[in-house]
Amino acid sequence: MASYQFDFENRIKEPKDVFNLINRFRVSSYRDYCIQNKSYYNGENWTILHLPDRTYWSDRIVTDRNGTPILNGNGQPQRVNQLVKNPFVANNRIAYGIFHDIVSQKVNTLNNEAPTINTESENALSEKFRKQLGYAYKVASTEASICGRAFIYEDIEGNLTVFDTVNSIPFYDNVTGVLRALIRFIEILGEFNYSKRSMVAEVYTEEGLTIYEKVGMKIEVKQKLTAYKFKTKSSAVFSEIKNIGMSSLPIIEFRNNREAKSDLTPSLRAKIDTIDLVESGFINNIEDFSDVFWVIKSQMGGGMSEDDYTDFFANINKTKRIFAESATPEQFSIPHEARNKAVELLKQQIVEESGVIDSTGLVATQLTTTAIKAATMKLEQRVSDFEWFENEALERTIELYKEYHNEEFDFTIDFTKLLINNTTETIDNLVKIRNDISQETMLKQLQRLNIVDDWEKEMERIQNERSSSFSLISDDEEE
Repeated sequence: MASYQFDFENRIKEPKDVFNLINRFRVSSYRDYCIQNKSYYNGENWTILHLPDRTYWSDRIVTDRNGTPILNGNGQPQRVNQLVKNPFVANNRIAYGIFHDIVSQKVNTLNNEAPTINTESENALSEKFRKQLGYAYKVASTEASICGRAFIYEDIEGNLTVFDTVNSIPFYDNVTGVLRALIRFIEILGEFNYSKRSMVAEVYTEEGLTIYEKVGMKIEVKQKLTAYKFKTKSSAVFSEIKNIGMSSLPIIEFRNNREAKSDLTPSLRAKIDTIDLVESGFINNIEDFSDVFWVIKSQMGGGMSEDDYTDFFANINKTKRIFAESATPEQFSIPHEARNKAVELLKQQIVEESGVIDSTGLVATQLTTTAIKAATMKLEQRVSDFEWFENEALERTIELYKEYHNEEFDFTIDFTKLLINNTTETIDNLVKIRNDISQETMLKQLQRLNIVDDWEKEMERIQNERSSSFSLISDDEEE
């Protein structure tokens, strides 16, 4: 990652330096790492997608436009003598999209519902801000799981913007490791004239935000340095804007783990790549060798002229029929048992390594609570580890909100995790302990099982029904 003192303070003196640094970052190993990881998340696995075309060794004679052989220095026909693309074979690239499931299951387990922010007053956080938290952190969780880290910009209005990590350059303090600056760039390609393509660079520092635009070789300032927080004073005579500094950069770094590494570990990627190669090769073999071929036992010289021999094979290719006593149909036998076992073994290892829930395996077993708990234990461990880092980012987000609005209040954060349950067995257990738990706890658990829509409204209904069943006036007095 970039150093604030060396890469930012020392190298960025004028607008062109910003774009020079962006050009260096665009070819960096970290950005390439993130781009490749995203390809696996999108089901376009980088390795299988970039495999070279299938080739064969060609030694054909090189000819000119008229078909005349081209001679070399020794007067001999010049030959190709190199590998060339084979257009007559299958070239399938089948991608195993398991990485999307690995990320999606982890993210949705923790973020299926927006995190609950408990404050002393319901009005401590605006409703708009609370709603944005859920969506923003679901997007940021996915980004962090793929690239290892995500960046969320929070403005004075409470808007949360999740940056594309691929196009974000963070700068950290050499001593404290704190995020001190960030450059986000957006490249806009010209629809018809690529020489006119433009790039917008947003430079975030502790002092404020500056925006530049580069069109061709021309660079201009689209927005001068603007503070994140300011006050406006106005009267009948004048209007004044006073910038108010922030204690730190209003960008939250959300790390996937302590090392800020992706969920696509080298071991996991190697297994996915192997599955892609095996399955793609298997389908290629099926396509290439599925047709029947004919073995002709008699030789061309055995009473058959060259013209008859040519017509004979043309008839086979056209009608798929032959008229010969000495020909037998054959077909290639493609070994598949070993490949299937290898793929099944690798897929099982991926399940055990990543904790992704194998729905096929769950269906094949008896879905008791114990069986479900065993199948989801690894996923719960991953989510639990991930929860610490999301909680840390959320705390920073709310602290920024408090600083923007000059407020002070205590808060706690709760997550409602989406986990697989045996609904019938869970309800039975709740009934057994209903005398030992509060009605509120009971209704909350039923809501998580989708039995109750809203536990608070259900509590009100129960209270209303109970109150209506009692009367302070006897039946005789009513008469």
